[in-house]
This record gives sequence, C-alpha cells and structure tokens, in this order.
Amino acid sequence: MILELNYMFNMNYLMLLILYLSIGLTVSYSTRLVKVTFLSNFMFLPHFYFNDKLIYSYSMVILMILSVVGGSILNWVLFSSVSLIYSSLELKLLVYVFMKMGVMFGSYLFMLKNLNLNISSINFISGSMWFIGYLSMYNVNMINKFNMKYNLLVEKGWFEYSSGKNLFKLIFNIYFLMLKSGLIELILSYILLIMVILFVMNFYY
Repeated sequence: MILELNYMFNMNYLMLLILYLSIGLTVSYSTRLVKVTFLSNFMFLPHFYFNDKLIYSYSMVILMILSVVGGSILNWVLFSSVSLIYSSLELKLLVYVFMKMGVMFGSYLFMLKNLNLNISSINFISGSMWFIGYLSMYNVNMINKFNMKYNLLVEKGWFEYSSGKNLFKLIFNIYFLMLKSGLIELILSYILLIMVILFVMNFYY
C-alpha cells in the first residue's frame, strides 16, 4: 500500500532507490532475526515459562478482534475514495528482486555470525544495528558545540523537567491547589453556564 502510493507522486530515481533499499534491508533484518531465533543453539527454549489459564487470553482475543474491526471501519470511513494504481511489470518484479536480495543478505550476515570469521568491523556494524548507536543521544559527540548545547538544554534542562513524570506531578499539584481553594468549582460553573447559553442560543438562531 505504501509502495503503491509512492508511485503516484513525482519521485526521482534516488528516492525510489532508497525506498527499494529500505524494503530489501527490512527483509534482510527479518531473515536474520528468524534465522538467529530458530536456527541458533538453544534459541527455541523459553526464557520464562508461564502456564496461564485460558481465561487470561480472552482479553487479548477481544482486543485483537476490536482492533481489526475498528481499523477496517476507520479505513472505510476516512478513505472512501478508491484509487486504483496500475504498475508496470518491471516495477512489480523489482520489489521481488530486492526482497530476494534482502533474503540473501540476511542469510549472509547469519553465515558470518556462525562461521566465527574474524571480521570485526562487519560484525560490529551488523551487531549494532548499523548506525543507530551513533545516532542515539547517549553517544553525543561532546566536542561539537551544538551537541553540547543540545545536551545541556534538552537532556539536562527544562525539557526533562517539563515532560514525563514531572509534568504529571505539576498538573496534579495545580489541580490539587485549585480543588483546595474552590477555584475548580468556579471554573466548572462558568463552563457549564457558557454551555447552557450556547444551547439556548441554538434554538433562537
């Protein structure tokens, strides 16, 4: 669906190549994950074993059914216009070519891990999910002044205080003070009065 929608835009060849490479790398990662999970030694044994009753699975089944039905209804409501996309045979086959290349590349990475080859750079890059570790905020280059300012202002500054648990504490304290002072009743009464006025004005206009 995403790939066919991108065909409708005026994309250049570089963006189209990056899109196809992302498909191939996704397939290669999935192939490597499946092979590491199922074909490595003792990877089929569970880490934790829980013998739950069947009644505990009812909530997950209900959530699964409601998510599928709700997603289908949302799709029918929001995307009422049907767009039929015609693709050429070359574009259709190119997807399978990149998927095949992704399977071969993922199998090659798994073979490198199993053969215990002394290729430290390839093993390090493939084991660290390519360049995700370098893009993380935990490995910020402190030599760069912009990164130092960003780390000081965002990671250790006001953003850390005004997000997450501290924001919840701040809102709870403000609500508690308003509730204690009686201001919340005044605000709710004012909102209720405005709603009544708007409801009455709806019949006159």
